[in-house]
Amino acid sequence: MKKRLSLLAALVFSSMAHADIVGTWQFVSSNDPEDIQALNGSFEFRADGTYVNTTPRNPFCSGGSGVWSNDTGTSFQMRETAVTCDGVTSAPDYLVTQTIGYIRQGTSLTLTGEGMQYNYQAGSVAASAARSDCLFDWAESHYPALFGSIGAQSQTAGEYYYRQYAGNVYLGTSSRDGNVYYLAGGQLNGAGAAADWYAQAGCQ
Repeated sequence: MKKRLSLLAALVFSSMAHADIVGTWQFVSSNDPEDIQALNGSFEFRADGTYVNTTPRNPFCSGGSGVWSNDTGTSFQMRETAVTCDGVTSAPDYLVTQTIGYIRQGTSLTLTGEGMQYNYQAGSVAASAARSDCLFDWAESHYPALFGSIGAQSQTAGEYYYRQYAGNVYLGTSSRDGNVYYLAGGQLNGAGAAADWYAQAGCQ
């Protein structure tokens, strides 16, 4: 046990030269054939050298946690020390250090290793966009007279994530203050906190 702890300590405190990926990243997609595409999954890299991965790897295992180190700017090493399967968290029956390649471009992060590729976005960006899209879909179905173009394409401009509808009507959310706004007749109107609308629309 002491030997294992010393190995983990060495891994945690070894050099992290760049730490470009510290933060929470929301799962978007992957080429893993067992991936169940759970959009609520995330990968959190912490500055203390630990990580928590809630991206399901199959219908039974919901993620794991461990340590990461030796960030070169294009790759890092990681070792899983706990895994959650069937609702039970336990130590894995392996302690293998893996080298994971990565590419970070702004708010996007791609992880690669052993032929697998996982795509993430900065947590707040991805989560907000997914909930906003859900809200827009809900508004289109519940208020077709205002937002009649079902499935309009979402766009980003500055702090706003929005959709444009017929008659120059816009519906959007703001990343600055977390509110919902709509623009009609050249007038920008606040509609209150996005969180309240997400709850009403059932958007998680």
